[in-house]
Amino acid sequence: MNTGDTALPSTTGEHRIRVTEQEAMSPKGRTALSRPAAEVISQLWRRWLTRAVIDEFSRIEQIKGQRAHNVLTSARTRRQTVAAALAGCPPGEWIGMDSLFTTMRRKGMSPNVARSERALYAGTLGLLDLDYRHPSGARSDFHDIWGGDNLDALSRYDGLQAIRLTTLGCYTLGLTDTYQPPADNPPPRVLKVLPNLDIVVTGTLSPADQLLLSAYAEHTADRVWTVSAASLLSAIDGGRHLEDLTTFLARRTDHELPGTLRTVVDDVTRRAGQLTDHGHARVIECTDSALAALITRDRALRTLCRPIGDRHLAVPLEHEPKFRRALHKLGYALPGPNTP
Repeated sequence: MNTGDTALPSTTGEHRIRVTEQEAMSPKGRTALSRPAAEVISQLWRRWLTRAVIDEFSRIEQIKGQRAHNVLTSARTRRQTVAAALAGCPPGEWIGMDSLFTTMRRKGMSPNVARSERALYAGTLGLLDLDYRHPSGARSDFHDIWGGDNLDALSRYDGLQAIRLTTLGCYTLGLTDTYQPPADNPPPRVLKVLPNLDIVVTGTLSPADQLLLSAYAEHTADRVWTVSAASLLSAIDGGRHLEDLTTFLARRTDHELPGTLRTVVDDVTRRAGQLTDHGHARVIECTDSALAALITRDRALRTLCRPIGDRHLAVPLEHEPKFRRALHKLGYALPGPNTP
């Protein structure tokens, strides 16, 4: 299925959240896009605390034997301990990882990983700012463990030096009742759209903006993209929406978009709207039009197929099992495609 990018409002000053919107988004996805991003992230965080589909400790690849039965403690219990520790961090202040672990030990909050002697997701959501460097050689406190003296790093997390709780993190962890996202800085107006449908870059264009332009227009010169009906049709084939292009251009130009551009966009939008993709279907040929009419008029079958001409039927693939069962009740069977 083709996809297109949709941007949610900014949640922190450092980055924006981007999600992938499918052509047929689920009701839950549409609900999430309609809600404030901070509320969605807060809900994701609460679900992460109670639903341990994977165990983050498995990403410490050098520690073997993790898949043995009844070796590790519950990941959910450890996550809740980590959440409580993060809630005790000073908002907006950097705290070193060693200092954080020391504080957790003093407060009796060290998350036990192993059940016996035999045996940070938050940063990507914007809850924490991370001070991170390459993990190779970042720590040496595991070298006295058997098998660890020759390792450059125990895991990718060795490079995490310090964290800082953001305002979004304070809201998600329940330290504040509300969240006010920082105001977005207006994008630089570095584009000029000419009547001949050329888009000229007059300043510095970010790599992300260059990729977006290339999705709708042809890169015809060093600082020029050219829009055409063909390029817009290709964008639609790729799951893009043309209004995203006009909105993007309007925010990055200091002039009205030329009428020629709006004309070609409106024309392509109109022509694309005249066709509807109903997905894959199995085409069935009947021996005569009377049989096709019998099937399409049957109460159980008429909602599972669609007539094509006088003797052919189109059955959506998701309806095929029900179609076959209803066909049996009518007294007919559909042979497999390879049956002579």
